[in-house]
Parts: sequence; structure tokens; C-alpha cells
Amino acid sequence: MYKTYPVLIDSLGKWENITARLIDFGTLAGGIQHAKYMVIDGESLFIGSQNFDWRALTHIHELGIRIRSTQVVSIYQELFELDWRLADGTPADTSRPVIQPRLYETPIRLLTSEYGPAIIQPTFSPRALIPDTTLWCEEQIVRLLDGAQREIALQFLSYSPRSRNGGAEDPFDGALRRAAARNVRVRLLVADWQKGSRAEAALKELAQLPNIEVCFSVIPEWSGGYISYARVEHCKYILVDGEAFWLGTSNAARSYFHTSRNAGVIVRSTPLAGRLLQIFNQSWESPYAERIDPEASYAPRRHDGE
Repeated sequence: MYKTYPVLIDSLGKWENITARLIDFGTLAGGIQHAKYMVIDGESLFIGSQNFDWRALTHIHELGIRIRSTQVVSIYQELFELDWRLADGTPADTSRPVIQPRLYETPIRLLTSEYGPAIIQPTFSPRALIPDTTLWCEEQIVRLLDGAQREIALQFLSYSPRSRNGGAEDPFDGALRRAAARNVRVRLLVADWQKGSRAEAALKELAQLPNIEVCFSVIPEWSGGYISYARVEHCKYILVDGEAFWLGTSNAARSYFHTSRNAGVIVRSTPLAGRLLQIFNQSWESPYAERIDPEASYAPRRHDGE
């Protein structure tokens, strides 16, 4: 993103007490820096789908969560410090690994003032660049999906179970299929930017399976005119049985879990999950949700700046 928007990042260095670094996840892992979170004073965490961009705050449906817990926040702080070191531009010390393996005490039990007890499980990607590999996002999500008994509701910008080179299907997709096979209702909502893409065929295939429903979310253009890379649902979350959910920064594609930096959190709390279900149903039942027709031919929706 720095190559696209370098001016603002460069200008931050002119302000007192602000330091900006660039991290090259293409070199480190073959992907991109895609995590979106803030750690404040070691006490508060915000994590969500939002990029730090005006469109995300005014013209895009996003979703995030704020957690106040020093125990939870410290884990995300340590990941930030790891990436901060990786971004300093100096050669790695070959006498010891860049990443010191460790095992965090998770999940973490909290007592919230508004929603009562909650169990928090941090998740991160890629596996090769996290200190505690038990927190790897893909494995944590698959475990969550495999525990579903009644219903899975999930929303992503994109869903692409096959890699760009046509490799094997990923465990995420397999977990959804297993859930449907044991009569769990699966509802998947994706952005209409998937229309006409390579992922369209996979979505149509999924939509033909028993117990799986797939919809495009079609947000109309702004009344004031076209805005590039906007007017879309960009949320990324998975809700299971109205009792637990994962919320994070990854889209549903292999590269986000295997080569790119992403972060998320699994929360077990019926009241919080119920609030998230309300948000999902609001989009699912709205006039902007379009059921995918496996026989239809979809034209791509313009969303770039050209």
C-alpha cells in the first residue's frame, strides 16, 4: 500500500513522537501486511476489518471489536514488536532465530461490564511468523467450524478456496463442507466484487451443496457519484451456533493464512455472538443481498480507480 499512498506515510515522520516503518511481507513470507489493529497504552486493543482510510469510515461496511484487558493486549503488543523489529531494515542476527518460540496461556477468561463472561482466543497468520504456532488462524478457525452443531453464518469480502496456481483446496473450505454434511446450516455472504472473478465458480459450487446458502452483497453506488474501492461490505467474521465467533482481518483465501500478516480473535460469549448475529441478519435479510444462481452469468463490478 505504501507504493500506492506514499505521501501520507512519509509525512508522518515529520511529526514529533511519530515513527513509521515499512515491512516487506513479500520478502519475509511471500504475501502482504494485511493486519489491522491498534494497541493503546498496553491496556486496550482494537482489531477489525477497517483499513486506516477515509472510505472505510464513510463508504464501506466494516466490523471491529475493542477489548480492554492487559493480558489479551500483551499478546498483540508482542506481535507488533516482532513486526517492528522485522521492519527496522537491519540484517537479522544469524546467531539466534528472529522469532523466539513461546506458549501463551490461552484462551483468556474475561468478565465484561456489559456482556458478562467472555472467553478470548487470539489468532494470527502466517504460521511461520508467529511466536506461538498454536495461535495460527487457519487451525483455530477450522477447529471452531468443526465444533458447529446448528448454524454457521460468515461474511467476507472474498472467498477463494483454491490458490492462484490451482493447488489443493484449503482446510477452511473443507470444514464448511463437513459442517453442511452433518446438517449444520451454513450461510455465506460475500461482496459482489467476486462477480466475474476466478472465485465465482467455487462460490457457485458451494451454493449447490445441501444446507449451504451463498449470497452476494450488492451495495449501491454513492448518490454523489462513483468512489473507487468503496461501496462494499468488507467485514470478515464467522459466527457459530450463536455462541462464539471469529473476527479478524483475513479474507477467506489461502494466502491470507499462509503468506500474509493477519490477526484475529475468537470470542465465546452468547450475548456478544447474539449482537453479531443481528448485524449479519441485517445484511442477509436486506434488499442488498442477492442469492447466487449457479446457472447465472455475472459481469464483474467495477471498483478500481481507472
